[in-house]
Amino acid sequence: MIARFSFGNRILKADLTRGCDVSLPAVFGPEGCRAWHAPPPQEQPLQYGRPAAVAQGFPVNSFEFRLAPHSHCTHTEWQAHYLEDRQPLPLKDMPVWMPALLISVFPFGDNGAQKWIRRQDLKALFIEGESIKAILVRTLPNPPSKGRFNYSGSHPPAFQPEALKYLRDQGIEHLLTDLPSVDPEEDEGLLNAHKIFLATKYPSEPLRTITELIYVPDSYDDGLYLLNLQLAPIPGDAVPSRPVIFPVVGF
Repeated sequence: MIARFSFGNRILKADLTRGCDVSLPAVFGPEGCRAWHAPPPQEQPLQYGRPAAVAQGFPVNSFEFRLAPHSHCTHTEWQAHYLEDRQPLPLKDMPVWMPALLISVFPFGDNGAQKWIRRQDLKALFIEGESIKAILVRTLPNPPSKGRFNYSGSHPPAFQPEALKYLRDQGIEHLLTDLPSVDPEEDEGLLNAHKIFLATKYPSEPLRTITELIYVPDSYDDGLYLLNLQLAPIPGDAVPSRPVIFPVVGF
């Protein structure tokens, strides 16, 4: 199935049969990806005098889950992530489909220092002057083991605030990254990169989001895609999400 969509002054086509789900699922047990020193997510049957599990003689399975989207799976957040007024992400204002640019960067830094994604790294790969509202930033190297990594205490790379100011100035409203956070793991609560990208002052400003803990396989080349960003209907400053990208196949 081929979908046509507008991109600037052009009409592009995307192949909806070749979608790539770039989300990381929550995994019950120690094998899944997690961050922020959170224990693994848990599941257990509800109790109705006895466990609601078919394996234990109940007529149906009815389980409850305990997980933290920020720590355990791909999630999409907005500015309430760092505000005292923890309003839920306004799902109705989120676009479901949007053109998105995928780029791959090597974070800068060595000798055990904090590694950074810098403004010049993004500027060298960004397509300026186009109607791009979403960008996926894949960090290199990109082993499949990212999907099972425990980032807690590992001081993963982060975005310099100037890098996210550059993306915002270019009209980017939705940033997706395979990192657990756009800010350093230890930054004394400053969250400068979050704030410079997500902050809105006026109701007329567009909704901006950051999606963290994605994984884009190496088999998908850098370039333009059609993005379907699916969000769980759960109220919160961050919600589990399922981004799916579809390759552009022509004009």
